[in-house]
Amino acid sequence: MHNISAEIRLGLRVKSTIEEQRATITDLQSVVAQHQKEIQDLTAAFKAQAAQIQKVSERLESIPSTPRLVENH
Repeated sequence: MHNISAEIRLGLRVKSTIEEQRATITDLQSVVAQHQKEIQDLTAAFKAQAAQIQKVSERLESIPSTPRLVENH
């Protein structure tokens, strides 16, 4: 009889541990999904900024350079 109740208690602890681990896994999956979304958003922002930098660079390259007069004091 003692072995059976010990086995039942052990089984209940194992079940509780499994349920806690499942909850933790669910929480972690949610965090990972949120981080993936944030990475996608940051990547899109980075690409937009790179495109803007490229446009400015192209404009600067199209401007003819003119010599500048520097005054010495």
